[in-house]
Amino acid sequence: MKITSEYYSAMQNALSWFYRNDSISIFEMPGSRDRKIKTFGVNWAAKGTQPPCEAYSYARALQRAGAMASGLNSLQLEVDYRAPIELTQEEYEAVVNELVEALGKKHGFLCLVEKKLCTK
Repeated sequence: MKITSEYYSAMQNALSWFYRNDSISIFEMPGSRDRKIKTFGVNWAAKGTQPPCEAYSYARALQRAGAMASGLNSLQLEVDYRAPIELTQEEYEAVVNELVEALGKKHGFLCLVEKKLCTK
């Protein structure tokens, strides 16, 4: 599915904001920039020795991020860098906020990306 560079940027900003407290990031896989279809992976910070309850919580956050990266990969996103910039700063921020809100729902984020941001 094609996505404009501005919507792709908004998607990346939303993901960064949502996972900021967990020290977890969803990034393009190395070499993905040079490919037509983007692939994503999960990066996480070393936390050192933690109590079991913290380890379980962090493992759940990593699992959610892994599922999100896998879901993004299934969309087979292709960024259209030639598409004109159409959003004002306010519209861009509204899209990022909508995406962040959708991240809190089980499948809301991927559905929003697929149905609203992508072109066939």
